[in-house]
Amino acid sequence: MNQFIMALCFSTLSFSAVAQTSKIHELKQQISVLSLENISNTENREVIREELDTLVSQLTQLAGPVTEQTWLEFAPGSWQQIWSDERDNSPPGAPAQNLTQIYQFISAQGWGFNFGERKISADQSITFALAVVGSISGNQQTTEITQAFVRPSALVKDQSLAELSEKIKSGAQSGFSPREAGKFPNGPIGAKGILNLQFLDQDLKIGYSPNVYTGKIELFVLRRTDFVIR
Repeated sequence: MNQFIMALCFSTLSFSAVAQTSKIHELKQQISVLSLENISNTENREVIREELDTLVSQLTQLAGPVTEQTWLEFAPGSWQQIWSDERDNSPPGAPAQNLTQIYQFISAQGWGFNFGERKISADQSITFALAVVGSISGNQQTTEITQAFVRPSALVKDQSLAELSEKIKSGAQSGFSPREAGKFPNGPIGAKGILNLQFLDQDLKIGYSPNVYTGKIELFVLRRTDFVIR
């Protein structure tokens, strides 16, 4: 009888674990699809944000808190930003930000680059690369911008973000050149972003961060990608 009860308990626990894993996968899919569908959308963003907040809350409750060990295991690598509350804040006449082409690479040693395109015209873009240093404490990822680079062309489809980052860091031929940039708050150098991670695994990185200028809490969703996607 005891063996039967133990077997029954084990089966129940196994079923529960499978159901939880399935629900986590479902929530990840919903967040990814909703983010990608609205990556460039400039309307109803408050409504979409509320929907994402609900999904993220459910995912966090099931998956549990992000730890430093989680960050060390999953944070290094390349990511594409697929949702941000931030919109293009370029002054009138300045090159417009391409919200579909924002990436981040973080190395296992904590250094990395943030990449972002700006459109000069319908068929011409420039790409900025901001060198960063990242660290983790609890579930808080701190990223500080240390240097700026620019390339007078768009990111190349299927290009390895890790290889591109290594080239820029080492000074190898990459098309990027150092750019003088002001220090925070009049420029990006020295600006520190603190991302309170809500979820992190091999596929998604999700967190909330106070805007460095306004203090407003913003949501960021990034998906794993080793290469530039177009």
